[in-house]
Amino acid sequence: MIRMTRLSGARLLLSLWLGAILALAGCGEDAEVQLDVTVEGESRASVSGSIVGVTGPLSLSLNGGQTVTVTQSGSFAFTGGLFHGTAAQITVSGQPSFGNCVVRNGDHPSISGDIVVRVYCIAAGAIQDSLNLDIGTATVGTPAGNGTPAFIDAMGTLAAFNFPLGAATDGERLWIADSGNHRIRQVDLATGDVTTVVGDGTTPILNLPGGVTTDGNFLWIADASNNRVRQFELATGALTTVLTGLNTPADVTTDGRYVYVLERLTNQVRRYDPSTGAAPVLATGFNQPSGITHDGTWLYVADTANNLVSRVDPATGVSTPFVTGLNFPRGVTTDGTWLYISNSGAQTMLKTDLATGGTALLAGTAGSPGAIDGAASGAQFNSPYGGVPVNGKLYIAGGTNHTVRVIQ
Repeated sequence: MIRMTRLSGARLLLSLWLGAILALAGCGEDAEVQLDVTVEGESRASVSGSIVGVTGPLSLSLNGGQTVTVTQSGSFAFTGGLFHGTAAQITVSGQPSFGNCVVRNGDHPSISGDIVVRVYCIAAGAIQDSLNLDIGTATVGTPAGNGTPAFIDAMGTLAAFNFPLGAATDGERLWIADSGNHRIRQVDLATGDVTTVVGDGTTPILNLPGGVTTDGNFLWIADASNNRVRQFELATGALTTVLTGLNTPADVTTDGRYVYVLERLTNQVRRYDPSTGAAPVLATGFNQPSGITHDGTWLYVADTANNLVSRVDPATGVSTPFVTGLNFPRGVTTDGTWLYISNSGAQTMLKTDLATGGTALLAGTAGSPGAIDGAASGAQFNSPYGGVPVNGKLYIAGGTNHTVRVIQ
């Protein structure tokens, strides 16, 4: 039999008994395989467990690459886990000594909810169900902002934003480019408290800021309608201008050494060196780009009017299409494994595997703008913009929702 017990949050404990098989194989005790399937934000699921009493190894593979061998009194884990919206194929890659096992219902082209995978093991003519995997799904919430375009510093959903466009984080604080309020807002991720750290609502300080990034010491702000980049020192509160004469800087990102500035109306990326002040053009040829991010190796640009995301070599500036067939993408961010795309024209959030380029729906209802929270597949966005991953969650500047949204 299969015994399933729900633990806290999205964690599932699945236990399975192989008594009938093992009795036929000459073992008098029940054997138990225990699988812990833990959803870790953005519906990422790690799969691990242990087995007791099996007289020989059973090897299982996930998507032909991740393999675990379950042995007597052994523990195991799939190293990469599973993701909402991506394919999952479970196969038997090594047979146990007590019989022959095959997988039924092991091929799932796109996971959008719970799945059940059965492994049938045959010994002396007996058949036993032996595996059940359940991975859960992502949910969407609104941790800050009440949805009304206004300016209010307050706790969580008592606060108000006006067309927030960009986000950055140090893991404890979230900084939001609150464009319509001409400010940079700070969200304390522990308490939900929303405060203002840069700007007083007057355009000489900030004028429709489009994006913000940080290295932990400074914030760099794309001061779009003032055609410059500003630097804010977190320790002292000092605000300076480091680049001028730009043409609508829409977003910024940093790799820890350089700050990359995306200019929307000149369709180019500049590489700013804070140590020298130099900011030469690195890459060109985009069409009204809106967002930029860095994964430690590549730059990714939301090439909005070309309906694609381009990948840029930061050493040479060579740009190539990476994700195509989009609908006015306005934001990109990454956790180093996945690229998250604000596919604003379709009102959806997508994710792309950086290793394979495979793209899947993460959350949102295509073609249906709104502000609905809840299960990712039924949630609604209204022109989502830049986001940032934090501690297994994806925070998003909500654009026309006038809120901060989170996928977890």
